[in-house]
Amino acid sequence: MEKQTKIRCMEQLIYVSGWFIVWGTILMSIQSRTDMTRPYGDIVVFSLFLLAPFFILFLINNCWLVPCLLMRRRFPLYAVSLLLVIGMLFYLFSLQRIWIAEHLSFRAVPGNPPPSPPDSVEPMLIIVAFLLVEFNVAVKFFFKSLHDDEVVKELERQRLESELKYLKYQLNPHFFMNTLNNIYVLVDLDAEKAKRTILKLSKLMCYVLYEAVGESVSLVREVQFLQSYVALMKLRYTEKLVVTVDFPFVVPDVPVPPLLFISLLENAFKHGVSYRASSLVEVKMRVEGEEIFFSCRNSNHRCGDVSHSGVGLDNLRKRLDLLYGKNYTLAVSEDKDIYSVLLIVPVL
Repeated sequence: MEKQTKIRCMEQLIYVSGWFIVWGTILMSIQSRTDMTRPYGDIVVFSLFLLAPFFILFLINNCWLVPCLLMRRRFPLYAVSLLLVIGMLFYLFSLQRIWIAEHLSFRAVPGNPPPSPPDSVEPMLIIVAFLLVEFNVAVKFFFKSLHDDEVVKELERQRLESELKYLKYQLNPHFFMNTLNNIYVLVDLDAEKAKRTILKLSKLMCYVLYEAVGESVSLVREVQFLQSYVALMKLRYTEKLVVTVDFPFVVPDVPVPPLLFISLLENAFKHGVSYRASSLVEVKMRVEGEEIFFSCRNSNHRCGDVSHSGVGLDNLRKRLDLLYGKNYTLAVSEDKDIYSVLLIVPVL
């Protein structure tokens, strides 16, 4: 909205500046052809009356003909209306002669009659009138295009915000579904661990429901959330799982989109852990300059299942496209034993 207001102000500023330049040019032209003994007020009034018909044409064209007819594609009616207005311009020009003769002549200096429009000016009048209309239409459509671009950008921004909210709302149930499945399995294995897991889950839910609802959160809180999630997952699995976490010792207090990295961590535990074989999950994060590097490596226990990414990673790709466009890196590599993902995003 602020940009649209600036565009309208710029358009009006161009019109005002243009009319002052035209009026100044006419004033200096009349003054250069008039004897210095003539009162300066007569010259100003004369220049204003020469400008008046064109200014009236501009107002009618700018405020009514263009927005009501031309921009609504009513071209025949616009052409007819414009010709009628220009005809009115000629009529006003003829009235100017009478007014100048009746009023300025009373203050005429002996031997120096008041200035009057020459008879040869009529052929130029229609040319000037059409040039004025063309300039007005060009400026009007130029700023209309800028205004339309801003409207499109605003609608696109609102669409992206709605889609991001939809993806976030889809992510939250997906996260809780995976965690509740973990707790369900843990109840039969160790009831005490299940109780501690439920307590940790309640803390995670507080973060997801109350802190991760805005456009950004502090990277400090996001790292704490990831650490809590890793601790929750370690309660479920046996000693055959080796979990390595390498987060910065001092986490920079920079803004990041909420729940940006959890999908990668979820997939690492979901597809990288086996109860029957040794497994590993490695999580690393570092901040270099204006970029955040986040990587996950996990054992590959998919057994031919090609749907490794799941809902979480698919949503992550969509969120990254909406948030960063092409200004991010999401690299996935896989071999027989290890599946790894590297995410590089700029600081917001």
